Amino acid sequence: QDVFVRIPIESQNMQIDADVYGHFSYYTDLVKNYLGGEIYSDSGVFSYGMDPLPSWWKSHMLVHNEFDVTLGENMKFLLPLSADPILVAYMKDKTHFTFKYDNQVGSISFDGSLDFRSGEIYYFEKNFYITEGSLSFNNVNSRRIAPVIDLTARLREFDSSGNKVDIYLILKNSTLTDLNPYFESSPHKDLNEIMSILGDAILPTNTYGEFNLSS
Repeated sequence: QDVFVRIPIESQNMQIDADVYGHFSYYTDLVKNYLGGEIYSDSGVFSYGMDPLPSWWKSHMLVHNEFDVTLGENMKFLLPLSADPILVAYMKDKTHFTFKYDNQVGSISFDGSLDFRSGEIYYFEKNFYITEGSLSFNNVNSRRIAPVIDLTARLREFDSSGNKVDIYLILKNSTLTDLNPYFESSPHKDLNEIMSILGDAILPTNTYGEFNLSS
């Protein structure tokens, strides 16, 4: 039977809300709380940004998390966690990663990536549809990870002559707080033509970099 769990990752301003099944363990020695297991989830949300923690949660509470996680295709990633996220991406079936976190010693690590099968990214006041992508976690050191996102998303538009044009928004090693895309098209058009097709609702490239979810 599925059990709902919420896993806050305070140091990264992330959380996982999911219905899970598998092997799940929790115990406490009255000093530290240990939570972990080998779990599977077919539906839920992995987000950048967190809901308010419950009143009983204390940020100084000592926790040790250690999970081996496999996700199904109804699991989604939100950036940021809000009613109107910029990015909604659905995972490929059997996406797998391991996660370890200990706030007493300040250690954190991810092994694996979140692989996208579909979704949308809202940019230039338009919805681009994700064709491929992933969220990877670079383990900078034992105390810090650097999430980066790579994806390709397509928007189908028409040029001034009425010809169909596919415009591709591409992210390469973008951080989650500073999306910095570039654009390609099929058939090929230069950047000025692409911008013209996208219209006048062009936002500065740093607009979405202004939100800082980790502060």
